[in-house]
Amino acid sequence: MESKEEEYEQEKVEGGDDLEPLLVEVLENKEVFESLMNILKRLKDAGIISLMDNVSRDYMPTDVEFLGKFFTSKEFSVGMIKTGNLLIGAMHALSNEKTSDTLKSVLFNAEGITDTMLNGAKNPEQMSLFKLYSMIKDPEIASGLTAVMNALKFIGQVLKTVGD
Repeated sequence: MESKEEEYEQEKVEGGDDLEPLLVEVLENKEVFESLMNILKRLKDAGIISLMDNVSRDYMPTDVEFLGKFFTSKEFSVGMIKTGNLLIGAMHALSNEKTSDTLKSVLFNAEGITDTMLNGAKNPEQMSLFKLYSMIKDPEIASGLTAVMNALKFIGQVLKTVGD
């Protein structure tokens, strides 16, 4: 029994229509092509197809040789491996409920944190030793300083284990 590729080659040699084997495949997989066309129609209706077209036209390099060299370069491969390892580490860290909750509490309040930092930088207060001492007595500042100092200590311990 001949394979479809052999049948196609035989028809090509005999001078048959090059489109006929393709049309047979399309008809045999009609449901698959209908599903793909429905997906493409929904993407077009949502504006994603035109967005992709604009991005490819405006921002992608037209030099196919450059793209080939870029995607097959050692730097790209190493970068992808390192990115993958970093993502795995981040997923592992976020799988811990305390870590995830801590990051969420900071990220959900990032606007307030940023605003107070910028306000402090743009409107600095005169600091005396007594003012600094009174600020340290504030329970929220003491809590934040303790958290940061503990984190710095642990980061220092971890960084000592990183290879050169």
